[in-house]
Amino acid sequence: MFKIIHPKNKELYRLELMQFLEKRQKDALPADNLVYDHQASVYVTCRDVHCSRGGSLRLNPMNTPNLVSDALKDAVKTYEQPSIWECSALSLCESVFLGEKKRVTLTQKVCLCYDHIAEGLQATCEYFQISLIVFYHLATHLDTLTRKGGVTFLRKIPVGKDDLVLGLFQPNTIY
Repeated sequence: MFKIIHPKNKELYRLELMQFLEKRQKDALPADNLVYDHQASVYVTCRDVHCSRGGSLRLNPMNTPNLVSDALKDAVKTYEQPSIWECSALSLCESVFLGEKKRVTLTQKVCLCYDHIAEGLQATCEYFQISLIVFYHLATHLDTLTRKGGVTFLRKIPVGKDDLVLGLFQPNTIY
């Protein structure tokens, strides 16, 4: 199951949001910092009982402070519209537990968090009428979202030398 944490319910999910921020430190891009976690930020979190840690992501409208606009400046000016959002904070499940807390790798058992993240992403797009999400992360993270969660990207554009890519995701419904 996923949760969408947004400006109107952030107080209700304060503890879960703090856990997201703590976990994200492990997966964060070097340029990411708390300045991009602001009042307009929306978070999709999920937890599968079999996972050692759940998955989560942060979304920001492109016309608010965000890592994509700051890092890529003029290259993304055309995306700075209220209906286009960015996702540069992504934390994915690493391993799962089978019965009796026996840990196995994700290649041995698929964690449902990827499906929940994909469902939450779609629901968030519908709720906030998002027409496009610009993902900015390591290619391996986006590939995992595709393989395990079924997230389909319109395009993946390599940026920089550190395996960073822009992944353009368009929700099923266009507004």
